[in-house]
Amino acid sequence: MLRLKTLFRMVPLCAGVLALGVAQPAAADIIYSYTGNSFGYDGGPGNVTNVSGFFDLSETLAASTTYDLTPSTNASVVNYSFTDGNTVFDLANNNASPTFPVLGPETFSVTTDANGNIVNWDLNIYTGTSEIQTCNGTCSGMFAGPNPSDSVNVYETYVAYGVSAAGTWSETNIPEPASAAIVLMALLGSRALRRRSPAQA
Repeated sequence: MLRLKTLFRMVPLCAGVLALGVAQPAAADIIYSYTGNSFGYDGGPGNVTNVSGFFDLSETLAASTTYDLTPSTNASVVNYSFTDGNTVFDLANNNASPTFPVLGPETFSVTTDANGNIVNWDLNIYTGTSEIQTCNGTCSGMFAGPNPSDSVNVYETYVAYGVSAAGTWSETNIPEPASAAIVLMALLGSRALRRRSPAQA
């Protein structure tokens, strides 16, 4: 049987665990990852393959909703990074006003179905010298229309475009730090209880 003194020692730890869980509710990030099909035309340096990447949100996309996630105006976008296999387009090198836009204006729009899955999207992202686009549904810019399209244009260097079918999206939830801390504290508390328990005869 545990000594009463040991139980009293555990009270502050239990209170801390409960307080941490109440003070820090869900703050998990959600990562939406995209994998596109191979380009139909590749005028690149040889290692240009397809559009792939992710964007990281501070909240889950709701069902049957269209979102404007343009990073310069939407604070829920924590991070993003897309690539064609050669050039990387991410939040750090984003340029909302490129010098020579070909594919269209900066766009970061997604639409979800009744289950919250991304079904239509129009992402057109720029750096200072390049642009990348993936869209399905209503596409803007050079490839405007209802057809799916993945494309990249690195100014005066190479272009690649064309897909036969839209790529796919997947969703990954990242647990908030508070949840990990609660589990760790509970494990430490359990271990402390076992150490302080009197030996069994």
